[in-house]
Amino acid sequence: MIINRLSDNTAGEALLLAGDIGGTNTNIALVAADNGSFRTLMETVTPTDEITDFMIPLLKTVGIIRDSFPEIEIRGCCISAAGPVSNNCCCLTNASWDVNGPLIEQETGIPTRVVNDFIALSSGVPLLDVSNKESIVQLPAPDGSYPEAFGKTKAVIGAGTGLGVGFIPWIDGSYRACPSEGGHFDFPAFDEETTALTQWLHKKLGFHPGTERLVSGSGLILVFEWLMETENPEMDAVIESVLNASFVDKPYYISKNVESHDFCARAHRLFRRIYGKMAGNYAAVFLPEGGIYIAGGVISKDERHFLSDHAFM
Repeated sequence: MIINRLSDNTAGEALLLAGDIGGTNTNIALVAADNGSFRTLMETVTPTDEITDFMIPLLKTVGIIRDSFPEIEIRGCCISAAGPVSNNCCCLTNASWDVNGPLIEQETGIPTRVVNDFIALSSGVPLLDVSNKESIVQLPAPDGSYPEAFGKTKAVIGAGTGLGVGFIPWIDGSYRACPSEGGHFDFPAFDEETTALTQWLHKKLGFHPGTERLVSGSGLILVFEWLMETENPEMDAVIESVLNASFVDKPYYISKNVESHDFCARAHRLFRRIYGKMAGNYAAVFLPEGGIYIAGGVISKDERHFLSDHAFM
C-alpha cells in the first residue's frame, strides 16, 4: 500500500471517504467537500491483484486517516467499483472479492453507498469543459473538423483492465448517470480480418468472446498474439521484449514501439480499428447527441496513437 498525504486543510462542508476500485489499482481517499468542489487530503493506493478482502485495505486506510486527523468526523463513504451493483454491494468483474456496503457501515460506522465505477465516471462527464484542452482532448473527424454537440444525451466508454460503458441522458431538467454492462456484449466481427481473429479467440477460449476481451489492455495483447501466430514475423529484439514482458506490461511494450516497429504498429492499428468500431456501435445504441467520451487507462496512456491517424475514427 502506498500512502500519500496531500493536504492538512480539513475546512469545508463535509469530510468524506471515497474509493475507486479498478482492475489495476484500488484507491481510497479522504476528501473534503466544499461548495460543490472536492479536495483530496490523503489517499492510499493498493494493487487490486494483491487484495483478497476489500475490508483489509479499507480498515487500514480508515485507521491511518483517524490517526492522522484525530479530530475529524467522516460524514459519509462512497465506493465506486468495476462490476454490477445490487443491494449496495458490488461483485467485481475482474477480481475474486466484492465490496459490501452494509459491512463497511457496520465495521466503520460510516454511512456508505456503493456504485458502479462508470456511474461514478459518468456523473463527472457533464462537468467537463470540452474546450479545456488540459482536461479533455477532442478527436478530430477524418476531415479535420471538430463537430459540435447538438443535443443533451452523452455516452462514455473506457477500456483499461476491462471495458466500461455508461450513458448520461437528460431527464426532467438534469443529467442522470445510468448503469450499463455493455462491455460484455458479444464481440461482433465486422470484416474478414476480425472474423478470423474472433474464430481464433473462440477456439482459444472455448466460447464466443465478449467485447471486453478485445477492447481492453488484454485485448491489445490478444491481437498481438493472433498476428504472431498467423503472420509469423521475423523474431527481433522488440518482439522478444513484448513476449518476455509480464502480462500487465505487454501493452506498454507494444505501444512503446508503434512509431519504430512495423509489427507493433500493425497490431496497435488493428486494436484501434476494433475500439473505434465498438465506439460507433455504442453511439448507435445510445444516440449521444451531446458527445461520446472515451475514458480509461488505454487511451490515457496511448493518446498520441489515437490522434496519429484515423484508424479509431
